[in-house]
Amino acid sequence: MPLDSFPPEIISIIGNHIASINDLFNFLRSNRRLYNVLINSLYRRNTKSDGGSALVWYASQGNETGIRSMLAAGGNINIREPKQAQSTALMEAVRHNHTAIVKVLLENGALPDAADLHSRRPLTLSTSARSDVAITKLLLEYGANINLVAFDKRAPLVEAIRSNQDVKVGLLLDHGADIHITSSRDAMSPLHIAAARNAKPAIIKVLVDAGIYVDAPDGRGRTPLQVAAMHSSTRAVRWLLDCGATANFENTSPDSQGWTALFYAVKSKNSRIDNKTIIKTLLLHGAKIDTTNFAKETPLLHAVSQGATKQAQILLEYGANGLSKEELK
Repeated sequence: MPLDSFPPEIISIIGNHIASINDLFNFLRSNRRLYNVLINSLYRRNTKSDGGSALVWYASQGNETGIRSMLAAGGNINIREPKQAQSTALMEAVRHNHTAIVKVLLENGALPDAADLHSRRPLTLSTSARSDVAITKLLLEYGANINLVAFDKRAPLVEAIRSNQDVKVGLLLDHGADIHITSSRDAMSPLHIAAARNAKPAIIKVLVDAGIYVDAPDGRGRTPLQVAAMHSSTRAVRWLLDCGATANFENTSPDSQGWTALFYAVKSKNSRIDNKTIIKTLLLHGAKIDTTNFAKETPLLHAVSQGATKQAQILLEYGANGLSKEELK
């Protein structure tokens, strides 16, 4: 007599005598009728053994039926997976972009700020990845702390800027994100980070409109415009200037020797880019072509000393004094 033809009561008794949860899981997967008879028993046993860790797996798979069944069996909605990261069901739902699951979990009491072993939180995950903006909205609606930082000191606002998501940046600012938060490295403001990442114009504008001073220096004395020039962020340079950035602001910190944005542009961090458009844009916005740093170098002399021949040629084309094109060859 085939096993699946036994009465449900007999199948349940057999299931109850299977000691291992994994063995029970494999047993019920062998046949649809066995599954239907024993699945609720599996939910109860998982809940009894460790509080319901299967919730985390169901969340990662986007399985709403499994989640609701585990909750009905008494599963702890804030249970952590027994793995090293100790992620929660909510974290996994956010990580895998399951909006409906995020909603179910929050409605049933999931803690919006419960972090994993590395101090990563759901809101930071939702703003650092290309997840549905509705997930970020749900987390904020259910009380996620907008200014908590992750283990690497990145706040949700910083993550949204780094991933160039203007809608999420605006949403976070509307909910009270701290515009004065700085990175742990170099004390860069959100506007500096936007400049370095060549962020969308909408991000730069909303940060300035929110009250970040466009010429505020970071921990190394650099303005957002100087950081943008340094990172060859052409779009950011243009928009920062349109927002009132000072083209001739001097970085007077000991490491920078009185550099203006033009010095950063002629020898950018990305040496493969000649920054022709950035140099032109700075000059058209009033950058002094023959300004000198503390070492009495002009941007042209500095470009030559660094082997930035293309940048030097551009400066000569725009009237820089000091060398001829022939001297560059």
